[in-house]
Amino acid sequence: MTIHYEYDYGRLVGISYPDHPENNVKHHYGGINSSYNRIGRLMLREDGITIDYKAKYVKQQQSIKDSYKDFGVAYNGEDNDD
Repeated sequence: MTIHYEYDYGRLVGISYPDHPENNVKHHYGGINSSYNRIGRLMLREDGITIDYKAKYVKQQQSIKDSYKDFGVAYNGEDNDD
């Protein structure tokens, strides 16, 4: 079994498994216009088993936001300590 490693300027950009292409890995690095100090840094790793946590948690956050209820509280301008 042979494993192929691909580099770009010394950075690992890909690993390919000819016998099992579903396990191939790609690395994406930040370009010139990247934000959050990602220029030249690993931004994304793609492989056959990676979970997209951003999409997972954005969906979860949306469901949390949707479950909040609004309710009114009467206030007459006085202290209502009971």
